[in-house]
Amino acid sequence: MRSRKTRGFTLIEMMVVVVILGLLASVVTVKVYQHIRRAKITKAKLEVNSIVQAIKFYKMDSSKIPESLEDLLEKTKAHPEGLLPAIPKDPWGNDYGFYPDDEHEYVVVSYGADGQEGGEDENADILSYELEGEASDSETGETEQPAAGK
Repeated sequence: MRSRKTRGFTLIEMMVVVVILGLLASVVTVKVYQHIRRAKITKAKLEVNSIVQAIKFYKMDSSKIPESLEDLLEKTKAHPEGLLPAIPKDPWGNDYGFYPDDEHEYVVVSYGADGQEGGEDENADILSYELEGEASDSETGETEQPAAGK
């Protein structure tokens, strides 16, 4: 009689494979979530910039800043579709803030994921006047260098 050899995987081998797959899935999930967070921040910055551009056009046409973001939706001869098709919500589902400011004339702001003033990382405020500084640095290729000796 011939001895029968069974082919297949042992329970231990299967458990090792499952553990390895679980570890890989958790690492990938964390990396994907980080990219999603960064993408939301980038989207908010782009939308703040587009609102700022619409405000600049409004100011050129009216010689004043709008009283509210809804003024940017008004249809005019120069802009029959309005300056913006709609006032977007930020990527976290909150309204963009808009208010006059003595130092910067006006501020457009997204309060981040928490929807409240202040915060860090994903909860940090995105302010229009800070983005204007970022844009000019990236256009010239300049980056902030730390002072020597600090």
